[in-house]
Amino acid sequence: MKIGVINDTHNWYQDEPSGTRKCSYAVQWLDEVLNQPEMQNLDQLLFLGDIVHDYNDSSDGTTYFAQIKNKANEYYPNDKICWCLGNHDFFGDMTVEQVVSALGMPSNYYYRDVGYIRFIILDAQYNTDDTHRQNTTYSFGHIPESELNWLEQTLASTEYNAIIGVHQLLAETSMSDNKYFSSNPSNARIDNRVEVRQIIEKYKDKVLYVLQGHSHFDRASIINGVLYMQFGSLVDTWSPEKKRTRILTV
Repeated sequence: MKIGVINDTHNWYQDEPSGTRKCSYAVQWLDEVLNQPEMQNLDQLLFLGDIVHDYNDSSDGTTYFAQIKNKANEYYPNDKICWCLGNHDFFGDMTVEQVVSALGMPSNYYYRDVGYIRFIILDAQYNTDDTHRQNTTYSFGHIPESELNWLEQTLASTEYNAIIGVHQLLAETSMSDNKYFSSNPSNARIDNRVEVRQIIEKYKDKVLYVLQGHSHFDRASIINGVLYMQFGSLVDTWSPEKKRTRILTV
């Protein structure tokens, strides 16, 4: 099985002011990446959050989401794409239901069985009171109790191997050399990640990878027998991994 991974497209009408994210190039660079030979004939394509960078209102936001979705759908139908939600996807006033609809997702967190792999997509864009974020600039992630229960049931109920996708970090990767999180590493992570990892570790014989975004650089670590990987942003010129394709073969 051949799996492609794209992170942090940050689509927007302009580049990040005084920053390194070239948001206005997101659609063009996505087209260039998907047109590369190694990205052909994928069994699944994962987008690990921060599909857009910012927006003013739901009309504005829907346009930016649609631009990325429509470009991706030129290469793959939505049943071959797993969309994952990121913190920037809720910087504007769109509700989670509106974002899910804009991307054609089955739900904000869900699983999809493809061949012998169960793809599990988590949503960490919750407040600590377990309400979903909207019109907020929080960076750290949180997974509510209801989703934790769902995750355990989803792992327990399958005999397939599993690949888990989530935006913020479940791993404990050092942020000392990270442009965005060196001064406050907690903003890179999911606050209740230990609890999430404990569930994953119960089923580690099934879990092939946990794939993450958000940090804008490539790193990997193993925690209690589980492999956690994170990848650079499509549009961030700070990231040495910008525009590089990520292909997993299982």
